[in-house]
Amino acid sequence: MDSSQEAYNRRRCLVKDIICSFGLKSESVTPVEYVGYNPFPVNNFIYKVTLSSPATKEHFTRAGHQTCAVLPPLTGVSTVIVRLSNPTSMGMNNTNRVENEVCAMAVAREAMASVEGGRYDAIVPRVYAWKSTRVMAGDAPEQGFGWIVMEYMEGEVLDMLFGDMKWGEKKRVIGEIACIFAAFQKAKLPQRVELHGGMTVRDGDIVSGQATMHKGEPSGYVGLWKARIDHALEQADESTLINGWKGGVRERIEKFKNDKLETLIHNGEVDTTLLGLVHNDFTMSNMLYNPHTKRITALLDFDWSSVTHPAHEFFTSFHDVNGRVDEASDKLRKAMLSGDFGNHPHEDEDQEEWKLAKMWDDALKQHGGMRPCDVKGIELLQGLWNFVYSICPFELGSKVMLFRRSKKESEAAKERVEGQISKMLSGWGV
Repeated sequence: MDSSQEAYNRRRCLVKDIICSFGLKSESVTPVEYVGYNPFPVNNFIYKVTLSSPATKEHFTRAGHQTCAVLPPLTGVSTVIVRLSNPTSMGMNNTNRVENEVCAMAVAREAMASVEGGRYDAIVPRVYAWKSTRVMAGDAPEQGFGWIVMEYMEGEVLDMLFGDMKWGEKKRVIGEIACIFAAFQKAKLPQRVELHGGMTVRDGDIVSGQATMHKGEPSGYVGLWKARIDHALEQADESTLINGWKGGVRERIEKFKNDKLETLIHNGEVDTTLLGLVHNDFTMSNMLYNPHTKRITALLDFDWSSVTHPAHEFFTSFHDVNGRVDEASDKLRKAMLSGDFGNHPHEDEDQEEWKLAKMWDDALKQHGGMRPCDVKGIELLQGLWNFVYSICPFELGSKVMLFRRSKKESEAAKERVEGQISKMLSGWGV
């Protein structure tokens, strides 16, 4: 038996042990979206567990009630999802990773309850129980995995259906997504969540905590960007190709972080007081859909969620509706940032791409959501986002990607990226 099969078996045993710890027995344990061979570490291992008898509130409260946990229905549940957080996934901060996810789900679930008379109050899964990650070395790191036992949601992955829909149905679905997202943007943060970063649980309360996507204590907005730069530099230090940009642009990056960043954000008129819940992967691949009722039935995967400026959602989400600012063409980006799509797309633009982007922008406006054009300083923030990503981009930081290319190709890519970083720094006077 190879090591991957052994690890697979250990994870299944862990899931069964988790279920058993609640006085329950699993009838079947089925991986969800499992790929046997993946050169890149997955973020989570997800299992659908069918129980031999229904799980009730008595099962999940045997050791007391957990913060962010929601009781199952009085009749109990016969199927649950067990989600194992993989501590070896690339670039993830495990400090309070599970806590951040369950806190985000709790905040989002409360926000959804107020939409259209509670129409979407059940689209965020209930969390029945959870456990923190403990990073462990050795032959069986699975014993340190953090986990969440949550509600099993019905529906098909929307991303798999959307492409085959007619434009009328696409418009209706996009309107539904916009309605949900507008409510998500208005989510009320817990009283003790006042800083940029993530969330965690302390003394039974939801409080500010470290983010999942970078290391560093919660801070003000400028501090968040400094932490993101530091995290990117740490990753660059681990890359044999980049070598931390030593002998290159490293000193200029540090100088920018320490001497220029705060002034740049201030002069860019960015509203640093804005603080909200950001999903960071608000896409159709994380939504379930019922093709019969034609309704979105679930919003999933809060692993990357953070608490920060709401503009960040437009740098990480909505690629499937052409609403991601940093992936748009120059002309489409200009339309997104101005809110003016005109009557017709430019001749050299993809007609359907433009139509979809405009449809999304119109729907978001209709439902009262914040659009890219509503954000002061968004062009600066987009530039900062691209800058931080360029410090250790996937193509240079991934060992798998480097293995797939020749040394000459990798060196050329490094030179190109270093030139991009240098150009951005020069534009900021460094």
